[in-house]
Amino acid sequence: MSRGVGARVTRGRSSCHAGSELVSRGVGALVTCPCLRNRKLEYALELYNAVLDTSYDDVDALEVATLEDAVYLSMKNDVAVIFHEQLVLFEHQSTPNPNMPLRGLLYFAREYEGLISRLSNESIYYPQLLRIPAPQYYVLYNGGQEQPEWFDMRLSEAFSTDSVGYEWTAHVININAGHNVELMRRSPTLCGYAELIAVFRAGQARGLSPEQAMDGAVDECISRGILSSYLLKHKGEVRDMLLTEYDEEKERRVLVEKSLAQGIEQGIEQGIEQGIAQGRASAAAEIYERLLRQGAERTAAREWTGISDEQAARVEVSLGVTK
Repeated sequence: MSRGVGARVTRGRSSCHAGSELVSRGVGALVTCPCLRNRKLEYALELYNAVLDTSYDDVDALEVATLEDAVYLSMKNDVAVIFHEQLVLFEHQSTPNPNMPLRGLLYFAREYEGLISRLSNESIYYPQLLRIPAPQYYVLYNGGQEQPEWFDMRLSEAFSTDSVGYEWTAHVININAGHNVELMRRSPTLCGYAELIAVFRAGQARGLSPEQAMDGAVDECISRGILSSYLLKHKGEVRDMLLTEYDEEKERRVLVEKSLAQGIEQGIEQGIEQGIAQGRASAAAEIYERLLRQGAERTAAREWTGISDEQAARVEVSLGVTK
């Protein structure tokens, strides 16, 4: 049974099991790391069970399909083989993004299209109901901005107008260290990854370079028995993968900040232009009013001040001037 909105969550310092052996470039690569080809299904099943609060133990019943940096997990049953009961997407996200529901919808649309094409491109037009796996979309967030433990983002929030009956939901789970402790307890791998990132960020906060902070984080986790077996074997690879992720995240932040700065600059320029235009219009209206009070002819006063017809009409109404 999967957790949903309003499910009870716990928060506090999590304790990772020393026996866990996985860390990869983001949770999105949880089951795709080249070093783990022989055991990736076990880690995928661990994540599946932890997030959906299930207890499946048959690794062979789990199929994995990847799409870009997303991980798709589909559970087989004894009846259907091509179509599965559930199609679950876990996506790693290090920066808050309000467009996650839309991205998830597009991901699933492509996956469903692939499933249908493997049957027959014409099967969707058959008179029989075409059974498809039920979708579940989870965003695993581990960014630096504070976020709730577990919350939902809905596609309808992006609709330009109301559309009754249409919805798509992204379940966002905060996987930073100290959050969702019970979930972390069920997934030592996820817990270890969160601890490693937390130690890395703590090193950066002390003024260490990204390289120094990552080396220190790896060494500390090994000494504490967190992901130690895997880190001892693949220290260099882990370091390179996570630093690459850090660089990509930094680049995204720079692009966002640059776009924001450009938007502010454009807004200031537009504001100045609007202010000048408004100032000119206000001055023209004031001069036009004075000329009318002095008995000037309206047509001549309009030409002299350059006032718009709309502004002139408002001034004339305020003065009670009639044609």
